Parts: sequence; structure tokens; C-alpha cells
Amino acid sequence: LYWWGRDAAQVWPVVTAVLIVACPCALALSMPFAYGHTMRLLGRRGLFLRDAEVVERLAHVDTVVFDKTGTLTARESYDLAFEGRPLDAREVMQVRSLARNSAHPLSAEVYRSLQGDLGRVSGVEEESGAGIRGDVEGVPVRLGSAAFCGAPSAHREPGVATVDVAIGGLHRGRFTLRKRVRAGMEKAVGGARGMAATHLLT
Repeated sequence: LYWWGRDAAQVWPVVTAVLIVACPCALALSMPFAYGHTMRLLGRRGLFLRDAEVVERLAHVDTVVFDKTGTLTARESYDLAFEGRPLDAREVMQVRSLARNSAHPLSAEVYRSLQGDLGRVSGVEEESGAGIRGDVEGVPVRLGSAAFCGAPSAHREPGVATVDVAIGGLHRGRFTLRKRVRAGMEKAVGGARGMAATHLLT
């Protein structure tokens, strides 16, 4: 009765506001809307959740587990270095030529990282879990494990792969390959440590 005879332009906004506040439908709709909006924001950053209920459970997470390869580190992206007397141009050619014939991802990385000419390769043999051998311009060359290349086993630093080199029957040194950490991962892991226990799978 209070609104009888009053301007309808004033009545409808007030009535609508009262219905929205008093009706439980608004509360029922607010949670799905919030979850859906959160999933859209995460999706824009490449993080996709199985369902909306995961959003609510995220508030109770106490442990975060990272898979190193391809998650914290970039796929097929290494920092390569050589331990031993520097290889001359002919030796680089021999190593690169043999590495080109290998299907192993570490040999492929050695091939991509080295620059120079390629030589004629013959008698190629690849042993699973050991390495590859062949003759490059008539010189026997081996790439692979320390034992395969006639060298004593070296201490392996966690997260670092090695490819030993033997030329002409003599061990010449080894390549070390470190996975490159993806941009922004240090900040992401640091933030996770502040909220939960963190673990790394290698």
C-alpha cells in the first residue's frame, strides 16, 4: 500500500532488489557462476580442470607434486657443454656425423647443437641402452655411455644427462646436457611452497 500511487519507475527497481535479496535462487546461482568464471580464467592460462568441484577442493590442497620433464623444464631444450679437451673441427664433424644417424633424443640434441660439415658414415650399429658406433671417413667413432666408450663411470649429477665420446678407440670426453627450466617456473614453484608441501618427480 505504501507504493500505491507512486511513480512506477521507482517501484520496480525496489521490488526487484527485494526479490533478488530475499530469493534463495540468487544464492543457488552464485556458486556455479563463481566456479564457471574461475574455470574460464584458468583455461585462459592453459590450466584445465576436470570439473567445477575441483575449484572448491583447491582450497584444501596441502601437497603439490611436480613432474619435472615437460612441466618445469622445456621439452627438447637443453644447455649443452663438453667436458674434456676441446674437439677440433674434424672431431666435431665426426661426432656430428655419427649423431645424425642415431634415433636417441640425446644424440639428436648433440647433432642439433654442433655446427659444421658432415662426413661419410658407414657400419653404423646402435645398441639399446649403450650407444651408437660407426666409421666416419674411415675413423671409428662411438657415442653413448661411459662404459660403451671405454671410460670409467663418472658421478652423475641429478638432472644432468651425459653422452660420452670415443674417437679412434680413445675416450675424448663427454657432453653434459641440462634441461632448461621453463620461464616463470621458479616463481610458480616458490608460490606453491608458500601454500603447500612440494615434491618433484624426476
